[in-house]
Amino acid sequence: MEQYLCIAATFLADRYHGQEWPPCPARLFQALLAGACTGLYRQHWHRVEPALRNLECQPAPEMVARSPLTTSSYSIAVPNNDSDKAGREWAAGREFDPGKLRTMKTISPRRFHAANEIDAHVYYVWPLSESLSVETVRQLTSFLHTFGWGIDMAYADSFVLTGQDRQALTARKGYSHYRPAEKGALQNVPAPGYLDDLTTAYHQSIKRQTKEGVNPSIRASAYAQQRYSAIGTAATPSARFILRKLEEAETFYNTPWGLGMKVAAWMRHAAAEALRQERYSDDFVNSYVLGHGNGHGKHMSFVPVPSVGFSHADGTIRRVMVLEPPGADGEIAALLQLKLSSTVLHRLVENGSGPRKTEPACQLFEAQPDNVWPYYMRKSSLWHSVTPVVLHGHNSEHGKFSLKKTEQLLYQAFEKSGYPRNSITELAFQPAPFWAGTEGALAMRVPEYLKKWPRYHVSVRFDQAFSGPIIVGIGRHYGIGLFAAPQGRETA
Repeated sequence: MEQYLCIAATFLADRYHGQEWPPCPARLFQALLAGACTGLYRQHWHRVEPALRNLECQPAPEMVARSPLTTSSYSIAVPNNDSDKAGREWAAGREFDPGKLRTMKTISPRRFHAANEIDAHVYYVWPLSESLSVETVRQLTSFLHTFGWGIDMAYADSFVLTGQDRQALTARKGYSHYRPAEKGALQNVPAPGYLDDLTTAYHQSIKRQTKEGVNPSIRASAYAQQRYSAIGTAATPSARFILRKLEEAETFYNTPWGLGMKVAAWMRHAAAEALRQERYSDDFVNSYVLGHGNGHGKHMSFVPVPSVGFSHADGTIRRVMVLEPPGADGEIAALLQLKLSSTVLHRLVENGSGPRKTEPACQLFEAQPDNVWPYYMRKSSLWHSVTPVVLHGHNSEHGKFSLKKTEQLLYQAFEKSGYPRNSITELAFQPAPFWAGTEGALAMRVPEYLKKWPRYHVSVRFDQAFSGPIIVGIGRHYGIGLFAAPQGRETA
């Protein structure tokens, strides 16, 4: 009979502040190690150390994680780790206020509905190995006290699952099942030698400040990386950013809803340049990134993200996504997430018939969870377009508007984006917007070659819940045809 080892972690305040969700397996390993090295728990080190060494040698686990709720971000002032500056001033006999060494940090906790006491927030599941002592692992997990940031107080338990138990767990309502796969988002996982590397990093951190200065290279790096896919969804690898003003890094840069294609063009250029710097070939960049000569092949989309959903939403563009085609391995999106963070976007300056010139427009920063992204990324069966869907053909017959032809073109557009016609239970379209702050379909500025095609705002209901982002129509590579899911009972 198949058996599995499961470690279940629960957050005491129903909140989690770590960057990724679910918390990666390497983060769980760090939390278990920290618990075992805290206070009187250290007297049991000789018993639990073998369990940690066995865990780091196990294959990447499956993860089953509760779906978080929408939450708001906020900023706090924190030290910017530049205490050397104060030290130099004091050594020179000059006064200096270290309280001035502050920077703003965005806090974006994930929040969860309070559940009954037997429902954990995240489960990690491995095939049960003879090398793992269940009782020792249970003792190790009982030492866990925080998981994520230092304010994320948590507790953990471990137990054995049968094959039937595992199947019931992975199908639990309100949870998502993540499985190691060839394609999907990268997660850090323990690897042989990770325990020793973490221990070394800890001892180096204790002695990181010397008279020669501060040694910043103290992070453990002996982990492995594994791609994970959410079961039942066609993963769309993405990189997400916010737009900031050049002179005021804490202030959003705003672009009107109807001019999103300009931001998309800035992003296409920046992405192409970033990949050329990484020595990707011109043929690859021209085809996969810029879509030149691609025909009907798959290439990247650059998606301006209007602000919608909350009470004062105005439809203004302050965020942007870079999307690879569904099913891509995510390598390019992950690289661009790193390369484009802190990049300055340039806009074209109108110069009549003279040579084309550009000037700095705004700066990209890596996006943090906030109250806008969930509308685009959540799992839902009901979706409304935020920017209009551009049809790939004319919807008239004998010079007159055709309802039947319009519906056929919309169904085909969804099929081209990976949503079969038989998955759609309701479909509606209209020129007027569905979201407050956005505008009518014809007010959206589109590239010249798309102007001749009809475009509409669309509402769609599927027979199952799909995860975002959802983007449909022949304008999707410019971010036109982007959908958002209303918050309510239709959301899974």
